[in-house]
Amino acid sequence: MVECNVKKGCDAQELNDVVKTLRANGDRLTGEDGGRVIDILSINLKPLKGVECGLINHGMGQLNYLCVFVYVWGDYKFVVQNQVSGETNPIWYGTVDLYNNGDPR
Repeated sequence: MVECNVKKGCDAQELNDVVKTLRANGDRLTGEDGGRVIDILSINLKPLKGVECGLINHGMGQLNYLCVFVYVWGDYKFVVQNQVSGETNPIWYGTVDLYNNGDPR
């Protein structure tokens, strides 16, 4: 188990559960499942500097706000694409990819 040393109040067990879930799903979660993981990561870790955000066009004039950022925890890197659509009632979508520097795979 990797211990927390990044953010005060970090829940190491919760983050280990996220890693297990990502591993069980091919190191990627998308949609609402990705959004839940993004919430957990944002509560427990600080993203690296250099967050990239901007508007993307999904066709027919639909613009979505997209941010791409990275969290690091021990040897694990979580690359996150967080997307919000809708103006009055935002709907959150997310993709989380897991990378591990120490993984021999």
